Amino acid sequence: KRCQVWFDASEKRTVTKSGIVRSSAELVEIAVHFIFPEDIATGKVSYMISARGKITVETSITPLKEKLPEMPRFGLNLQLSPQFKQVNWFGRGPWENYADRKTASFVGLYRSTPDDLFTPYVRPQENGYRTDVRWVEFTDINGTGVRFTGLPVICFSALPYTYDDLKGFKQGGKHLADLEKKPFTDLNLDYGQTGVGGDDSWGA
Repeated sequence: KRCQVWFDASEKRTVTKSGIVRSSAELVEIAVHFIFPEDIATGKVSYMISARGKITVETSITPLKEKLPEMPRFGLNLQLSPQFKQVNWFGRGPWENYADRKTASFVGLYRSTPDDLFTPYVRPQENGYRTDVRWVEFTDINGTGVRFTGLPVICFSALPYTYDDLKGFKQGGKHLADLEKKPFTDLNLDYGQTGVGGDDSWGA
């Protein structure tokens, strides 16, 4: 309830402007500008695409109102082809970890699949997160794929379910058996996400 404005911002943002900012034989930059509901903030995502196929993404949000609640999560979401079944990352693992739940998750090189990154809680909810990630890559059986690199670090989750499938409260708290796998991998690439909490009976 406290952070509802940010949930609405994510669900109902509006594109105000988009287009090419600069263009040359070596680099093209495309920028997309957003406004969020109730004019609480503006956002911008820039894509700098090099001739070698490397894409640098910069994301920013500028608050327009004072006394806004904390932002639960800041990042981007996309869907990957299901052919990229192999996940390799250099960051915390091997199991899920969060900002306040990572003492036993050490930085290293790990390997998994989207299916195995899923943590099967009885009631579907946020799960499978990895923090302090230097890079994460998704490849097919031939080793062909895509790599995402942090500057310096990112967090990610890559699951066969979407956030809408897992958030629960709109579906009335469905159970694990009610989930249906998507024909893609739902990937969240984040600057960060708030912790799990629970240090003082779930108040913090």
